Amino acid sequence: MSDRVSHDDGRPEWWTNNQRTRERMGLPEYEPPRFEDGAYKHEVIDTLETRYDCTIRFRSKNPRHPCEWVITVDGTEVGSTARRRTDRGNTVFRITSDELVDRVAASAGVADSPSRG
Repeated sequence: MSDRVSHDDGRPEWWTNNQRTRERMGLPEYEPPRFEDGAYKHEVIDTLETRYDCTIRFRSKNPRHPCEWVITVDGTEVGSTARRRTDRGNTVFRITSDELVDRVAASAGVADSPSRG
């Protein structure tokens, strides 16, 4: 996924492209996947992958509703979560960003996770 910044509003290019596609199709406003606390998944994941030099993936165990998503760090399962769709069809994972930070830190062998940010 490219993190190039679009010229529209400072959002990543892929976000702007998704919003334009939805506008052409007459769909509600696009918002990237986020956690229950409102933090955007891509921002939290990017920070954690840089901090711990790892690869974090969310993978659906069963693509049918309701589905469970497995969270892996470098291929090792560190937890799972459900997800929901907003009334606009956007994804919200049923875990907070702080909970994810704690799980990733624990998988990296860090006793206390660093300040979140």
